[in-house]
Amino acid sequence: MLKISVEQEKSLYHIVTLGSLLSGFFTLLFGVMPSPFLSLLLSFAIGVALQISATCSYTLTQTAVPLEKLSKVLSATLSVSYVTFGLSVLLLGAVASLNVTEAFLTAGGLIIISGCIGLFLRNYALAN
Repeated sequence: MLKISVEQEKSLYHIVTLGSLLSGFFTLLFGVMPSPFLSLLLSFAIGVALQISATCSYTLTQTAVPLEKLSKVLSATLSVSYVTFGLSVLLLGAVASLNVTEAFLTAGGLIIISGCIGLFLRNYALAN
């Protein structure tokens, strides 16, 4: 179990990126899915991918930040996340008022772009 734990710890960055890319892909599929049952399954898959990604992201933050600064870093991270979430809800609400499918396609595309940026930044950090 310890060996598995060490191996998983090494791949946390990849899991965060993969979770982001998968949730974006599943969101794109959800936006064009005509079947309610398959939409329900995709909704479940989006949630699983996001939760795995978020858990690994929090683990990375907790291991990278000194304990005395951790509460401030997590507070700042959550504050930025809530502001970003609020702005994206306003933006996607406006898009959804025009076309709901476009809202899901926009959201999925933006999530995939964020995953690609994360992948690029990770590779850039490893190269330097």
